[in-house]
Order: sequence, then structure tokens, then C-alpha cells
Amino acid sequence: MDLEGMKWFDIGGVKNRGRTPEKMKDVFTACYMRECVTLLKGGLIVYCSREAAALETDLLPTPTEEEYVNVRKYSGVGLQEKLVKFYAREYITACNFCDGLTPDSVEIPVAEQ
Repeated sequence: MDLEGMKWFDIGGVKNRGRTPEKMKDVFTACYMRECVTLLKGGLIVYCSREAAALETDLLPTPTEEEYVNVRKYSGVGLQEKLVKFYAREYITACNFCDGLTPDSVEIPVAEQ
């Protein structure tokens, strides 16, 4: 794997930001990470690394079942319906614990992250 040129950005700590649903929509809409949908080893499809961390650790509240898709639980039309609802989300709980990855995010120099 070639990591040359890879960049790191500060998306903030994991404290609760106390955002309203409207503010979380703003964060989610602006965040590049919402385009980084990932299939985790356990068969869960999530929007971002912060959401994955919420599922894997006790650092953040566990996402609701509507915020991810368990591909091992659904198939056919059921899976299709879950994916349609997943991609229609306006924000996820993790948005209240993240500053998002946007054009305004601060780059962290390599080896200082």
C-alpha cells in the first residue's frame, strides 16, 4: 500500500457537541466522509470512521439500527429497502461527536497525528 501523499485532518475530539438535528444535518451535508461508506468486517455498512468507532468502542453512543445496514441480516428486497433508507439519512448520531471533514478542516502534518 502506497501512503505517500496521504493527509490527516483534525475532525475534533469525541465530546458531545450538543447540536440540534438541523446542525447535525449541516455537518453531515458538508462532510466528505459521508461519501466514504464502508463495509466493516462484521457485515455492517457505515458512513464513516467515527460511526465505526461508535460501534466498536464505548467512546461514543452506539448508532441506532437505522444508521447502518447489517448485510448479514437482510437479503433481496429487504436489503434493498434498508439501503434506500440508509442513503436517505439526513445525519447520523456520530455527527454530534465530530467536526466533520470539510474544506475548512485543519490538516495535521505527517507524523504529528
